[in-house]
Amino acid sequence: MERKRFYFEKNLFDGNNITLSGDEFHHMIDVMRIKPNESVVLFCGDGFDYISTVIEIKKKEAILKVEKIEENKSEIGFNLTVFQALAKGEKLSLIAQKLTELGTTQMLVFSSAYCDVKPSTSRLDKLNKIVISACKQCGRSVLMTTNEKPLSFNEVTNEIKQFDACYFAYENENKETLYENLCGQKNIKNVAVIIGAEGGFSKEEANILTENGAISVSLGNRILRTETAAIYSASVIGAMLEKVQK
Repeated sequence: MERKRFYFEKNLFDGNNITLSGDEFHHMIDVMRIKPNESVVLFCGDGFDYISTVIEIKKKEAILKVEKIEENKSEIGFNLTVFQALAKGEKLSLIAQKLTELGTTQMLVFSSAYCDVKPSTSRLDKLNKIVISACKQCGRSVLMTTNEKPLSFNEVTNEIKQFDACYFAYENENKETLYENLCGQKNIKNVAVIIGAEGGFSKEEANILTENGAISVSLGNRILRTETAAIYSASVIGAMLEKVQK
């Protein structure tokens, strides 16, 4: 039977044992009904799985003995950053969950002209819990990183040149799709994609992105919702470049 997975903070490992409390203790004992002597997998975001045995369950904490530490091999083999325009809370939560499952390295939320959510009202602090939950489900041991407050559009454009390739999904692009561009790419280790709000990008924003080196691409013949565009883009990039890496 597949071992259940739980998250722990790195500083809780004393070299032999890990003590779980709080939400993860509740999930392990009250939800998953893990019993003493059962084997589970713990992870802390460092890329390793800590194969552990429950040795004691107390009222508010569980003590687990680490039997062995194994490298987790579920990562995609390159860095993928998704710049995601602000969207309503449930949409950002869905995007964070699915991008984690797809192997995304980091998701950076930003504000743009057509965003219908104000940066001051966004709650990005909740995304980390969603990332942890998604890692538990999909088997990753590296946490996708998120930002605590939205970037400005100018901050996004300043980041473009650090990537081997940086795309932005633009509904007015009719020359090249994301898939077509990726077919001609080799040796990409650090790639980004910029996803606009529900209204997309303004013409001025699209020009600024292009001037700073971002590649305008189409996601096909249909207009996608922002959450669909993010998930689709990460899926295509992952499928194309993970194959090349191997």
